[in-house]
Amino acid sequence: MDQEPMPKTISLFLLGIVDRVRQLFTRPRLDLVFGGDIPPYLHTYPIWDAATGQQIRGRWYRVGVLNHSKVPVSEVQVQLWKLEPVPFPLQPVTLHFKDNNPESGRPQPRSVDVPAGRHDPTAFVDVVSQYERQPAFEVHTVPNVPLRHIPAGQYTFTIRVTGHDAGARTRRFTVGLNEHNELTMANADQPVWCRYGRALYVRVRRSFRTAWPPPRGRRRRRDL
Repeated sequence: MDQEPMPKTISLFLLGIVDRVRQLFTRPRLDLVFGGDIPPYLHTYPIWDAATGQQIRGRWYRVGVLNHSKVPVSEVQVQLWKLEPVPFPLQPVTLHFKDNNPESGRPQPRSVDVPAGRHDPTAFVDVVSQYERQPAFEVHTVPNVPLRHIPAGQYTFTIRVTGHDAGARTRRFTVGLNEHNELTMANADQPVWCRYGRALYVRVRRSFRTAWPPPRGRRRRRDL
């Protein structure tokens, strides 16, 4: 009778280890995706101008939030983590979720719940826009933050997504002007397979150059 608690204690200990390992592999995973110059990542018209109350043309970019898990993730927040180059230090600022506009007098939420969607984004975040080719970009942060407008130019945006019980994910995007002085945006991060594939290609090419053509004088001449 005195020996029965010991196997039970060991079983509970092993079950605890299994549960911690299971939680590690089933932890929600968030990511940021960008599809280029196509809707809903790019919006061009109509854009509502809050200052004049009119519809104007412009270019408005968004990124999608991808929830790889099978359950919704709460308290999801997307922040502009770093902006390069800028002549002043930048604290992370929270970006605005698409269509997340509360009624007048109510506070602006800084986070939302993101439904599951392992292949397609289920939420979108407003990032940056340019109206009628103006010489300035608007960064779509939540209200009452110090950063809203920056001069039109070439930048690198580092954006970070976090959520409740989910690991943080950081992505980089290039923002600039095209030949028509219009806002453009693109992914700045290369996929992992692309980086390793290029490195392998360079190594094989160097090996081929050193091995070919073969040194002269080593071939045996056939007797006629």
